[in-house]
Amino acid sequence: MTPRELVALINRKAAEEGTPPAPVPSRRDTFKAGDPDTPITGIFTTGMTTFNVLRRAVAAGRNMIIPHEDTYFRDNDVTDFLGDDPIYLAKKAFIEQNKLIIWRNHDLAHRMRPDQLFAGQLRTLGWT
Repeated sequence: MTPRELVALINRKAAEEGTPPAPVPSRRDTFKAGDPDTPITGIFTTGMTTFNVLRRAVAAGRNMIIPHEDTYFRDNDVTDFLGDDPIYLAKKAFIEQNKLIIWRNHDLAHRMRPDQLFAGQLRTLGWT
């Protein structure tokens, strides 16, 4: 399966389970890096795409990363303002060298009922 196929499946299942469609196309829930038509070798989910997460995913042999928050330090993942920032360039190079695919899952998780992040926090705190 490819990341593009997986994202289509996630969206289809969410719709079947009653998740309302996005009111406008999401600028968040998009592919942020990599080739979405590459076969998936494993999936790594995370709150944030930190360098540590990237290294752990590679060490585990997983090439698809699904974070909730942005990859490049801004909500819309626009990188123009970063220019020659060495941290940005190192992160970008690491993603490219390891052929990682990043698809952000933000808006969909919050449209689901119950909100998936809120439900997870309640479960973790034992408040369910």
